[in-house]
Amino acid sequence: MSPTGQTADGTWEVGVRRTLALEPGEAWDRALAAIADDPASGEPTSITAGTVARMPYERDGWPSRSTVQLRVIHATTGTTVAIHHEHLPDAAAREQMHDHWRALLDGLVS
Repeated sequence: MSPTGQTADGTWEVGVRRTLALEPGEAWDRALAAIADDPASGEPTSITAGTVARMPYERDGWPSRSTVQLRVIHATTGTTVAIHHEHLPDAAAREQMHDHWRALLDGLVS
């Protein structure tokens, strides 16, 4: 059995989500802008405006196929913003990005 977050191909992934008291459009704009401000984040490779965006994420020493997916989902109590990051090189990178994405989501409401 693989450790939490390790995939069958040996890379790692992490996901974080937060339900915010924001309208979906505002949550989308804030989250997409925050991810775009991260210098490691590339231009979206696919986008469904207002709901899903996928983009490359590159740091030195990481596989070039590291990908971040942003999803914005209507929720009963607001809007859920979910970030999924796949193809991370190791458990340490997974923990680092878990903290990074949690902080980003926390910053969306400040």
